[in-house]
Amino acid sequence: MRKKIVIAAAGLVFVCSAAMWAAETVYSDLYYIYVPVVRVLQHRDGYVVYYQKKSYGIGKTYIPKKWFSGTGRKATFAPLEGYMDPYMTVYYNKGEFQRVRLNLPSNPSDPIWDGLYTDENSAEVFNIDTISIQY
Repeated sequence: MRKKIVIAAAGLVFVCSAAMWAAETVYSDLYYIYVPVVRVLQHRDGYVVYYQKKSYGIGKTYIPKKWFSGTGRKATFAPLEGYMDPYMTVYYNKGEFQRVRLNLPSNPSDPIWDGLYTDENSAEVFNIDTISIQY
């Protein structure tokens, strides 16, 4: 009797797993990239974020302050808690930039926050609709 129950249970597991493998896999068009942040410079028009590339280099991207407000905002801040390293998460939909989330310490005296960014082309570099991460 016990042997029949074990065989029936094993057969049920086999049938269920075969049905699961036969199911069609559905992929989403949404994906994200986790990017470690090295330094953030503040500017009156936005933030300059220096990040760690996979290829052992440092990349730079610009995030306008206007992205942090309004109904269709593309950027948000999230305070880090504990001993986590700063990072940003860049979200894409069908290969196009959707939004960015900066996970940074809220303390302005933290070493991640650096001085002011000054450049004569600052109005141009912060007048953007998307960011590109050179990973």
